[in-house]
Amino acid sequence: MIVIAGSPSVPTMSLEAILSNKLHDNISYDNIQYRFPFQNFCYRTTVRVVDFFPPRLEDFSVPEDSSGEGTSQRDPDRFIRWEWRFCLLVESVPPPPAGQAKEQMRLFVAGPNAEYLLGLTAVE
Repeated sequence: MIVIAGSPSVPTMSLEAILSNKLHDNISYDNIQYRFPFQNFCYRTTVRVVDFFPPRLEDFSVPEDSSGEGTSQRDPDRFIRWEWRFCLLVESVPPPPAGQAKEQMRLFVAGPNAEYLLGLTAVE
């Protein structure tokens, strides 16, 4: 599957460059160095999927639980809305130059982002 970038004006970076970006590092006021768990940056890269979770593709679609009741207490006559929720393990294409470690990254995909990626609405 080829996915068209949602932000084509953003320059392409390798996955290795994205993961090693120093903008993810920070030093607190009391001089403690740490790495942000995530930041709201817009990156564009070329990757290939090497693994996914859950292991069965039909489990990528799950019932949306907006009621807070959990799946076991649902009214069988109530309309169930489905949403995408899955994880992809990706790596750079093309691979990094010889001597540079090949990075992999987990991408958690859900809801409207998954619909955009797949071009499909989630169903049972």
